[in-house]
Amino acid sequence: MRIAQNISDLVKIRFCIISVKRGDKMENEQMAFQLILHAGNAKSSAMEAIIASNNYDFETANECIEKANEELTIAHKAQYDLLSDFSNGEKVDVNILMVHAQDHVSGASLIIEMAKEIITLNNKIYLIEQKGER
Repeated sequence: MRIAQNISDLVKIRFCIISVKRGDKMENEQMAFQLILHAGNAKSSAMEAIIASNNYDFETANECIEKANEELTIAHKAQYDLLSDFSNGEKVDVNILMVHAQDHVSGASLIIEMAKEIITLNNKIYLIEQKGER
């Protein structure tokens, strides 16, 4: 997962560079990068969970899923803030970066759910293999 970690690091650096706030509100570009950052972290953790479950390391797999859910919750909070701003009549620019960010959040949510299913299947395989060895 080193590549995903490097990408995440680059997004963090980019986010820090542009982290100039106007009052208490984050700029749309900042919000998009926050969505990308946390959704990317969630996807990476979900993939790590799948890899761990492929090796029958279910404790690590569950820890990774928990971490993925935490990251996705942060992304959803940022999404909620955008929707709240919009519903309060504030201008929310929708540009290609924001669309890309929202795509990352959707993808992260899907990957986490699929990872959970793969972990369940790997656990069933593990149990069947254990019965066969007796």
